[in-house]
Amino acid sequence: MATTLATASRNAAADAITALIDAGAAAGKVVFLTSGDAEVATCPMSDPSFGAAVSGVATANAITSDTSTNAGTIAKAEFRDSDDNVVYEATCGLVGSGEPIELSSLTYALGEKLDITSMLLTVAASS
Repeated sequence: MATTLATASRNAAADAITALIDAGAAAGKVVFLTSGDAEVATCPMSDPSFGAAVSGVATANAITSDTSTNAGTIAKAEFRDSDDNVVYEATCGLVGSGEPIELSSLTYALGEKLDITSMLLTVAASS
């Protein structure tokens, strides 16, 4: 039997997840990591990090670019509060890959810039 969430439940779940990113004393962040957990980039989020969810989808507020990346190939991202507690992790891929986070490039050299133009957190209606 499949599980189906009402829209109000999806919104509540998305809002609860994003509230955890805002749980620390300061703004949360997105940390991009290699498959071996080496940090490539850290992008500070706004506080609050996301707007209120609509139809199970929360849209990120402005995210600051990392203008001095470390060298590496990004495999995943961790969303952390300001105390470095991991709230959730998602895999990354190139645009069009279908991965939860899609980037225009996964490979960065030392000192490059990583921009995030938009980000959504979606709680699916069914599984």
